[in-house]
Amino acid sequence: MFKADWTYVHASEIRPNVCTALLTTYKHRGLTDKAILRDAKIPSPFVGPCDIWSFTPPCEPFSKRNHSRSDEGFANSAEQLEAMLWYPRTWNPRIILVENVDEPAAAAIVTGALLTLPGYTWSVITTEARDYSDMCRARRMWIGVRDA
Repeated sequence: MFKADWTYVHASEIRPNVCTALLTTYKHRGLTDKAILRDAKIPSPFVGPCDIWSFTPPCEPFSKRNHSRSDEGFANSAEQLEAMLWYPRTWNPRIILVENVDEPAAAAIVTGALLTLPGYTWSVITTEARDYSDMCRARRMWIGVRDA
């Protein structure tokens, strides 16, 4: 049975309009302005442990719509992703859910980074965004479950 007594611990978002939407939607679940990180790469004293941590590393460098994809862009994304992993390295959430484009370069970089997190068993699924939205692109999701 689904339990609805969960708390929103923190979010990371740089766009002000999305921050406002998050606060409006999840304030009743405990989300505060201080708990919205404006840069997911910088650890925050307002963030603590959680059971499920979900994030989307920047996908623009890997997108087919980005006609200026480059090895430099891929390397920059890999560095950003590594910096974003401060949270699971610090707090070891029970479940990690990562979403990104289903492109070979993204899959290699994200998979490689996630495999550096000790103590997780990983599963990968691919889904079509068109099945859930008006976007027409495949998405890949990595699901990590902390080993007992």
